Amino acid sequence: MNRSLPKLAITTGVAAALLMNTPLVQAGVNCVCYRMPFEAGGATLVESPESRSRSPSEENRIEIPDCHIQLVDEVVLASSRTGVLTHVGAKEGDRVEARTRVARVMDNTVQAALATAQARAANEMEVRKAEIASQLAKVEYDSALAANRLAPVVYSKLQITKMRLTAEHAEVQLKLAKHSQKLLGLERDEAEEMLKTYHVEAPFAGIVTRVYKSTGEAVGEGEPILEMCRTGQVRVQGYVSFDQAWRIKQGAAVKVRLNAPNSSGSVEEMSFDGRISFVDPKVQPVAGTVRIIAEVPNENEFLRAGLTATMTIDPDAEQAMKVASRIR
Repeated sequence: MNRSLPKLAITTGVAAALLMNTPLVQAGVNCVCYRMPFEAGGATLVESPESRSRSPSEENRIEIPDCHIQLVDEVVLASSRTGVLTHVGAKEGDRVEARTRVARVMDNTVQAALATAQARAANEMEVRKAEIASQLAKVEYDSALAANRLAPVVYSKLQITKMRLTAEHAEVQLKLAKHSQKLLGLERDEAEEMLKTYHVEAPFAGIVTRVYKSTGEAVGEGEPILEMCRTGQVRVQGYVSFDQAWRIKQGAAVKVRLNAPNSSGSVEEMSFDGRISFVDPKVQPVAGTVRIIAEVPNENEFLRAGLTATMTIDPDAEQAMKVASRIR
């Protein structure tokens, strides 16, 4: 009757030869010998079949538990002017696009000043008047020169000089008119920029998370009006030992798994790809660890600020470059 017998791994040829004549072998225990290279001072560790099946990339991966998820972009929008809010166009939970006006301080006076500046900048009559005067003076001067070429006694030398100076003066007046027109255009641009300081715009596309002021309330310069954040990408921060930090390069590929013991198992099984964006050049003096930050896309918004996660880093350079080029 054949029975499944236990197997004993023998690491060296010498040990195998010695054990082949022992009662253990004679008792029917199957001995499996693994050939091992020798090093100076002894044999290396035995490689089991399981470890041989693992790729070098898997063996080089670094796992960091208890990483903290943070928002990449989170801002408090404030007023740059003192006055009364005539418009607050967002509430908590609203999604706003970049450059969307979310609040406005009373700006009637500034709008009137802008309208005046725009009208003055659009009026080019002074430039046109100077152009006509310059052309007229030049025509008179050229005509006098042509007449004197036919008959030298038509215009005196003094008259020719006065005509020449009149033409040059008209040319200077034209340049001054164009310069004044340019200044009026700059005053218009200044008024437009001044008006923008009475408006509050979203710096990026995101979600309004808190509103501090309402329409009709007074607001001071620098006083918060609302708070917003961007959830499409998060920052995952963790710490590694110093001897691991030198292997981690900016752009290295990472996989992030949520630590959510009270949630369904499907959430913990999900993984999110990202890349290393920062490796702290400083070592924490007490713990002797190095801070690592990865940026991870969060299209479905499963990764929320305040949660913890496990981050697995693949230091493989080629893979890191592929992930870095894909996630930007």
